[in-house]
Amino acid sequence: MKSILKKIIKLIFRKKEQKKYLNKGGWPGLRVLPQVDLLIDVGIGHQGTEGLYKFFPNATKYFIDPLIETKEAVSVYLKNPNNKFFECALSSSTGQLDIVIRDPISQSGLNSKINENKSNNIRSVRVETLDNLFPTGTFNSTYGIKIDVEGHELEVIKGGENLIKKSSFIIVETSLYKNKFKNSVLFKDIYLYVIQFGFDIASLRVSKDGIDHCDIAFVKNNEL
Repeated sequence: MKSILKKIIKLIFRKKEQKKYLNKGGWPGLRVLPQVDLLIDVGIGHQGTEGLYKFFPNATKYFIDPLIETKEAVSVYLKNPNNKFFECALSSSTGQLDIVIRDPISQSGLNSKINENKSNNIRSVRVETLDNLFPTGTFNSTYGIKIDVEGHELEVIKGGENLIKKSSFIIVETSLYKNKFKNSVLFKDIYLYVIQFGFDIASLRVSKDGIDHCDIAFVKNNEL
């Protein structure tokens, strides 16, 4: 009887969690983004970015994450053979790096948190660059990119300059004025780096307390 009750409780909890994350990664300001043929989602986590996917229901979706466990979060999309999952981390160069595994898994990343306990679970993962993964000429259609990699966003951008320059939009999560990751950057660093490619800020979403982090949606200035 206890075993049955545990299963019921677990099922109820799972359904509540699934409902909780239905709009993960989505906010009203995303409606200003241009529709694209391909959405590249960098950093999947344990719940995917369902709120973002809803804004691009007809787009092919490429999911990139170094942790194979995250594939389950987007399994429903992978039933479509056009959608793909790439098991690798992204940075400014290729090779192997250690990733810190955290709970929940969506908070895992290549950058250690400030004052983080070094006893955290570590895993060595394959590292690619966006430009190496998708060389110039790979796509003949429109695409947009979302990057949420726990403090490693600028390194991903540096490794994907050629791809990003031709993208319709780019969405980046970043810390605001206080950095919580070692060797990471802040809002101003992301902003100054991305606008050199001809992007403007189209919309913003800030953390609930307004001081921790935000998502920035950049759009090519000729598409605003």
